[in-house]
Amino acid sequence: MAEDNESPLGGPLELPGGVPPIKRSSYKLPTGHGRRKKLVIGLVIVVLGGLGFGGWKVLQKHSQSQTTTNKQPAETKQATTKSSDVPTTSELKSFKSIDLGLELAYPNTWTVNETAGGVRLTSPDFSYPTTNKGNADGNFRVYIRKGARGIDSTYIGRGVAIKPSEKLIYDQPAADQRKDTLVSFFGLDTPDYFAYFFVAGNFELKPGDTLGPDYGKEPETFIVAGGYSATSMTDDLETNKVPLGTFVQTNAYKQAIGIIKSLKLQ
Repeated sequence: MAEDNESPLGGPLELPGGVPPIKRSSYKLPTGHGRRKKLVIGLVIVVLGGLGFGGWKVLQKHSQSQTTTNKQPAETKQATTKSSDVPTTSELKSFKSIDLGLELAYPNTWTVNETAGGVRLTSPDFSYPTTNKGNADGNFRVYIRKGARGIDSTYIGRGVAIKPSEKLIYDQPAADQRKDTLVSFFGLDTPDYFAYFFVAGNFELKPGDTLGPDYGKEPETFIVAGGYSATSMTDDLETNKVPLGTFVQTNAYKQAIGIIKSLKLQ
């Protein structure tokens, strides 16, 4: 005997107003589909990870490049900073002037400019301390001429000795030249700093002494001086104010004194 919910033909019996029975599908996914899906997902993750790593490397390289660019101005500035002294050298050049009646030797790093009645020797540029400007970029200058100009007398007249005069012995003086001389050291108007040194022959000065504005006006009198100057200072005796404790310590000063020692005066 057939069950109550089955039709006589063997199929399910549809009752009026009832819910049709649920049909269950017998289809199953192929067994390899899940593995392929996982493989695709894995590949996507790998690709995305590679792209992310590549982007990070690009950003890192850009950051390093930017850092290098930012550092460049500082390195350039450091490279252009002037030395604190002129270079040491034992190589000398010679200079002779018939008009001035003198001959001398000077370091090969210095330059010589001869003008009517005088000669200026200038060291390489370097940085040195001053009493009123901090560190100044400039040079050391030696100035030699016969007979003081009006402007020279102004500087000489304002010079106040900062220390006792010192004896200087010439290396190879000319036959009729004295074997030694006296070098004096001056500040302008005050002995509190160094402005220039001056070769004053027999004049031996003590701190506070002055040569006066009339010194050197005789045509045959040599004006021989030197000090810390700069390219912007156009007058031969114009110099910067340098501390008393440091002005004799530089190569520039020592080389300048060497130039004076080499003088042969006719």
